[in-house]
Amino acid sequence: MNKNKYKLTRLFQFLFGFIPSLFSLFVSRNKNTIIFNSQLNSTFEHNSRSLFIYCINHEKDINCKYVVNDEIKRQELAKLYGDHFITNYRLRDILTILRSNVWVCSSLETPLMGFFLNIRRNVFHLGHGSPVKSIGLGEGYLSFSKAVYYRIIRTNFSYFMSSSPAFDKAWRNCLDINDFQVIRCPQARCDELSIPSPELIERHLSCSRYNILYAPTWRPLTETKLFPFDDFDFAKLNSFLENRGIKIHLRLHPNFESKVSQSLVHLDSISLISSNCVKDINQLLGAFDLLITDYSSIYVDFLLTEKPLIFLPYDLEEYSRVVGFSIDYEKLSPGPKPKTMTQFIEDLDALLQSPEYYLTERRTCNQILNSNFEDHCTKAIASIKNLSRF
Repeated sequence: MNKNKYKLTRLFQFLFGFIPSLFSLFVSRNKNTIIFNSQLNSTFEHNSRSLFIYCINHEKDINCKYVVNDEIKRQELAKLYGDHFITNYRLRDILTILRSNVWVCSSLETPLMGFFLNIRRNVFHLGHGSPVKSIGLGEGYLSFSKAVYYRIIRTNFSYFMSSSPAFDKAWRNCLDINDFQVIRCPQARCDELSIPSPELIERHLSCSRYNILYAPTWRPLTETKLFPFDDFDFAKLNSFLENRGIKIHLRLHPNFESKVSQSLVHLDSISLISSNCVKDINQLLGAFDLLITDYSSIYVDFLLTEKPLIFLPYDLEEYSRVVGFSIDYEKLSPGPKPKTMTQFIEDLDALLQSPEYYLTERRTCNQILNSNFEDHCTKAIASIKNLSRF
């Protein structure tokens, strides 16, 4: 992961937004405008993307704008969704952002960076997944510079939206915020689980009997090991998958995609779904028959489908020490955790052949980790409008 790249980008946006953030204290507000953004103001993804699309289709009284600084990406999005996309560096766009009464973010970057941006404005943090892992000030590997950064930006947010009581503490600890700033609210992107993109299904999912997503989480200090078994055998795995009509689709962190073993991706029964082709995997998530992961919060979303899960926490002790968890991972990861490839194949076969295998555990964890099971966007925007007095 190119940490320096992200640090420099955040530093530049912070310095660039410092003067406008001071000016913001004196600018009149437009109560009918919502500014959306996502990571580094350069992407169109996660919960803010889903809620934005919902709003432009169903909330006609709201003037929705989405910050995307990439010129080509912004033009492509405008063709798809209309004239809703702006930058945070053009003067007229800066004024639009500053005058907005509501900002909706998927990450800890705001549409403009600076200090005290929540004064006379509601800034909502939707997140880009449930905080299964420790985040923000709760991170186990927190550096001094990141701790300072988190302390500064805590002045920018009004509310953190939490999808379950199980995650409230993690959100509070993220930036050391008050209890009242953590609001119960579903994740907007979960609506897409029931209506995955037909176009993406046709383009990326095979006509195999079963399509499985393998989506491990990133590691801050080490590279992720795929199929982390001492007895791993390419030929044996491929033979089993072909005989059962199974296709495994890998979804990795963008910076690790190029490091995947070519022997693995060249197997007929395994493919790579690159972030260059599918920007937001939630658009496709509901179409998979089973999920393989380790500590990724994607499994919390997938629980809503009640479909089977396999966990491969091969470095659990180290990950718990270096990163940490906000929940009792061992109790709230409802699926087999095979330690050998032989056991992996047996568990995979059992989950696909028997819908009842681990179903009770999945339903129990779903009730704990998800507080909402339908109409996620509708309820999310209702919370935002209620708190912002639209």
